[in-house]
Amino acid sequence: MLSRKKTMSKINYLEDWPTHYYDIPTPSLRKEYLEQAIASNLDPDHDLCRMELLKKRFGMKGKKDSGDSFMFAWIMIKSAALAEDNLLIKKQKRELDKYVEDLCLRSFVSASPAMKQVLEEEWTDFARRYILSCIKSKNYSSTFFGIIPLQYETIARKLADEIDLVTRFYPDMFDAAQDFIPLRRMFMDAYYQLVDDADLYWSE
Repeated sequence: MLSRKKTMSKINYLEDWPTHYYDIPTPSLRKEYLEQAIASNLDPDHDLCRMELLKKRFGMKGKKDSGDSFMFAWIMIKSAALAEDNLLIKKQKRELDKYVEDLCLRSFVSASPAMKQVLEEEWTDFARRYILSCIKSKNYSSTFFGIIPLQYETIARKLADEIDLVTRFYPDMFDAAQDFIPLRRMFMDAYYQLVDDADLYWSE
């Protein structure tokens, strides 16, 4: 699995914009460069979409960086799916609907071509960051309170199973699997890019 990061400290993020946009390390710094790009009219249609999604994904209400709402929605869907609490189906449906909105899944259908492109890029960034965070996490890649590391194959299958659970099996319980198709595609693409021999562990 790929786990190394390139050194981005010397990159001119505005050069060849927006090639290095998702290499900008923090949401607040990303916002600063976006504002400069918009002021310089570098990629006006897409940059306005990027700013809208940046604010929706990270809040950006204050000067401090907020949490990733995409990440939060994913984790909450995963938790609900693993809980298997069939007594609270209506509540689960309401919560899933909220997370679908938080992930911008329903708005994707009617979005402009520019917004669709940027949203797919945003989902790709999220998918890559999530998969890499799982690979590096001791809790995710080990067992018995983080003491015993899992084998490579076990981690790869665990990730594939999780993507299936969050983007297909659980939403299908509420007739929402169709909404997750674009996000599922981005996660599958990221999985195949970041996991060696991914086709050995993925089964459609």
